[in-house]
Amino acid sequence: MLLKYNHIPAMEWSDIAAGIPLFLASAVKFLLGIPAAKLALNLNFWQTLLFGIASSTFGIIMCTFFAENINKIITKLKTYFTKPKNSTETLTEPLKSNINKIIDKFGLTGLAFITPTIISIPIGTFMAVKYYKSKTKIISYMLPMGWLWSLIMALFLEIFPILKHYFNS
Repeated sequence: MLLKYNHIPAMEWSDIAAGIPLFLASAVKFLLGIPAAKLALNLNFWQTLLFGIASSTFGIIMCTFFAENINKIITKLKTYFTKPKNSTETLTEPLKSNINKIIDKFGLTGLAFITPTIISIPIGTFMAVKYYKSKTKIISYMLPMGWLWSLIMALFLEIFPILKHYFNS
């Protein structure tokens, strides 16, 4: 049996211009960007899936390769703007110990699983780069999870079109 091909109309330049900020937003906060793109651009299932895969791939690769430089800049800014304290414990030490617990318990797989939805792609990728040195390993774990969450989001938005009824009046 042959698959029926549904003609997909060409996108207008205005749609592409509206899609760029949504693409960048999806690369940062995946859980909000994909539904917004589906509604704003009126995407079908396959377009939503490809949009999610492309935006998560872009976000993960960009953050992986720029994370070390961004972490260095943040460290310099912290040392410049914060005053030394008399206490031996800083405010970031409890946060670091919680992150260490998460990484010790779940590893890179767990971090990659929660990155697109619970925490944002940049934060999860920065954490991965900080604790794991191999960028190819980080990308090989993060990308499939980003793609998996793209599929889950596209299926959810296709099966439960609740949002469409609320935002399209």
